[in-house]
Amino acid sequence: MARRRKETAPEDLLETRKRIVATAHRLFMELGYRAVSTRVIADACGLTQPALYHHFADKQELYLEVIREILAKNGEALERIRQSGEPLEERLRRAAAYLLLHAPPNMNVMFHDMRHELDEASRASVHEWFRQGFVGPLAALFGEGQREGRLKSREEGGADPFSSAFLLLSISRSMLNTDLEREAGEGEQELREKTASERAALIVNILLHGMVRRTGESAG
Repeated sequence: MARRRKETAPEDLLETRKRIVATAHRLFMELGYRAVSTRVIADACGLTQPALYHHFADKQELYLEVIREILAKNGEALERIRQSGEPLEERLRRAAAYLLLHAPPNMNVMFHDMRHELDEASRASVHEWFRQGFVGPLAALFGEGQREGRLKSREEGGADPFSSAFLLLSISRSMLNTDLEREAGEGEQELREKTASERAALIVNILLHGMVRRTGESAG
């Protein structure tokens, strides 16, 4: 009688899948989509390619899961900030500081890969995840500020919530954590967080209050 194959426990399959995604994340962010093959990922995980294909049909499917996980994780963090109940300006500062500290490294590489390596349907999925994960919570914050009368409406010369969210993302992206890494060496997390907090306060202050001195304000 043939011996029955030992079945892999569901929790082992889940752990293997997590290991594949984490390894692929690191390699894709370091080297870019085109330079990383499924063989390289499988070898780095200590797996055969057939074992990797048990979890993901091809490299694009795995890359999409990496991007989905990145955007979902950031979206959950931004949503927690949005729902924290703190004053609006403080929540915006915390959101900007989070983006400075936790936005994916090598975002330019990631955006290039999404434009040039993914098919149209996959790009559409990524854009929707980005809208839900990054833009949605920030736009909700700005919308809340407008409804409460704290921020100008579009009719009053303000921006709509989604434009405001993209503006905050753009400014934060221009000050991303490469500079923070240079100013604060490896392991100096407290200094990195302090630097990010100071930059976030500057970003939000300029975004909400501008740079023009109001009539009657002292030049200090």
